[in-house]
Amino acid sequence: MAFKPVKIPSKDIVFSRRKNCTYVYYTTKKIFNKEKGYSENERACIGIVSDKKETMMIPNENYVTYFGDFGISLEENDSQFSRVLSFGARLVVDKILEKLNVSSILNKVFKEKTDLIESLICYFIDDQNSTAQHYEKWARRNAIFGNKIDSQSTISRLYNNVLNEDSVMEFTYMWNVEFQKNSFSRDIILSLDSTNFNTYSENINLAEYGKAKVDEGLKQINLAYVIDNETTMPLFYQTFLGSVTDQTQCKELINKSIEYGYKNPTLVMDRGFFNTENVNYLENADYKYIIMAKSRNKSLDALLEENRNKIRDNFNCYIE
Repeated sequence: MAFKPVKIPSKDIVFSRRKNCTYVYYTTKKIFNKEKGYSENERACIGIVSDKKETMMIPNENYVTYFGDFGISLEENDSQFSRVLSFGARLVVDKILEKLNVSSILNKVFKEKTDLIESLICYFIDDQNSTAQHYEKWARRNAIFGNKIDSQSTISRLYNNVLNEDSVMEFTYMWNVEFQKNSFSRDIILSLDSTNFNTYSENINLAEYGKAKVDEGLKQINLAYVIDNETTMPLFYQTFLGSVTDQTQCKELINKSIEYGYKNPTLVMDRGFFNTENVNYLENADYKYIIMAKSRNKSLDALLEENRNKIRDNFNCYIE
């Protein structure tokens, strides 16, 4: 739904300015975290500022949840599709999902929510935006899966209740089985990498201060992921606390590759994963691997110098 502007509440409000928008957050409760030794606020976005004086905002359905619907009204013709719809994103995404058999997996795992998930995929790619608040506006102008435009609160329930850890793990397992079935005729090379996401949210338990790739002075969430080296197809991932280093994440990814049934893959990693413990773990797992070594390692330099001729003249050491 799209609501007409209302006055911004006067208490327990926090503004979050991002690019060209200012979001309004309402503090729903405070929770004392015993492990961290301080209280943390749980906040919900209730709308977006609509005037320069920051006295009015366009509310969303979270606003209705916490403040009721008194005094607010809907924009006219809110639920109508435009007379002209763009079909490009829908056609391309539909073709890719069918070719990879992802649609079938989504239907098995998420059932009636598949249309919304596939529509959100189109929205994320086409609009280059993952903000649920803008989905309805985009959906009015674009062909989506299904015949109705879901509200922001429906998307929020999808994130909070449907896309839980169990369902995501089930989907990921089925996707990796499908991928291996279609790749049985070639050797699989898995590329491991990691990144992090800065966040303004105070409701994410994984968010902590750490060594960010781009330091914006915010808490972060670490994400380690694995892709197929040949097709660059994303396969699986693991999230970590923001303070955890890349080296710590390596074992988890190796264990997941075993869990998903990969047989003797070659793993490719950058120097962020390089340490003695990880190399020993790879050796014990009997995996082939290519890992960039950290510079100025005296022990490694001595070994390379000692075996220089063996490596140089051995065809098995050649990497194309």
